[in-house]
Amino acid sequence: MRDTLQDLLPGHSEEVWSVPAEAPPSTPRRVSGMTTNLQSSAGQTLRPPVRVSVVILARHGAAWVEQAVRSALGQTLNELEVIVVTDRADPAVRGALQALRDVRLTVLDLASPLPPEHALNAGVQEARGEWIALLDDRDLWLPDKLAKQLAWNRTPYADIISSRLIHRTARGDEVWPWRLYEGGTLLGDYLFDRKGLGAGEAILQWSTLLIRRSVLLAHPWPAVPRYPEWDWLLEAVEVHGRSITMHPDPLSVWRVSDTPSPSAEDSWTWLNTRRAVLSRGAQSGFLVLQIAPFYDVSHSAGTFWQLCRELQQVKAGSRRWFQFLTMWVLPQESRRRLRAHMPFFKMA
Repeated sequence: MRDTLQDLLPGHSEEVWSVPAEAPPSTPRRVSGMTTNLQSSAGQTLRPPVRVSVVILARHGAAWVEQAVRSALGQTLNELEVIVVTDRADPAVRGALQALRDVRLTVLDLASPLPPEHALNAGVQEARGEWIALLDDRDLWLPDKLAKQLAWNRTPYADIISSRLIHRTARGDEVWPWRLYEGGTLLGDYLFDRKGLGAGEAILQWSTLLIRRSVLLAHPWPAVPRYPEWDWLLEAVEVHGRSITMHPDPLSVWRVSDTPSPSAEDSWTWLNTRRAVLSRGAQSGFLVLQIAPFYDVSHSAGTFWQLCRELQQVKAGSRRWFQFLTMWVLPQESRRRLRAHMPFFKMA
């Protein structure tokens, strides 16, 4: 986490092109080792002033990317640019974005595939705004998302601004989180020392985050196989003292889709590397809510006693033991039904 941005961006070339307002891109010209298209008049670049740079990683296809970009360009805040980072020359993505014909839109085509964190750091380096807004290409923003967050950031000014979101699945929409983060609370306690069994109690999700560009340049996004948002936020807030605030309105739509099954080993590794910034309550919560569910099907006796020893070591309270036994005994679908119909199991 203490590497510089250049350290995390190994030597690579990239192509940067701006979506034109009226015509397809002209022949690009070489500038400082990269290829760029400039919309100009009388030799001057026609790029509007930028307060917020939106960075989107194109990973899930043209249809997803186009919807995300439209929601970003449709913001009531006009002083913005949208940077779409892609590590492959996808004609469908390029065609969809060219059709939008907006001078605020730039596409950064990386010359070779890079991990998501390196692609994000490349987008941050390209950005011109004081603020960086992250948007997953599967998610959407409400039109006043950025304007509301900037207006909410009152004295003392925060380095990171989040918000509530609309959690959208095939079962319907739900506003998350139920509990807002409050300054003065350890961030790890907010995320993991939960009162109930529901994931929606406390969350800081990628597409809600608005971060000062200077902070992302000083602390680039990490190469972490699991929980990259939590890892970066904990490092920024608990280690480097960056401040964070949370708008109470739901300002983005998190469209949950199928993702590869996580690894229990990655979760154990992450916990062991982050114990120094997590309280005992946060560690016990992570054990119960993030690690125990991996084993609710296998019900391995060895794992059960391992988790018991871990909970004893961090002096877990009675509520945490109740959560653990509930998670261990009840299958995931049963827990979901209980959370949907019995508020007690949300905030037990």
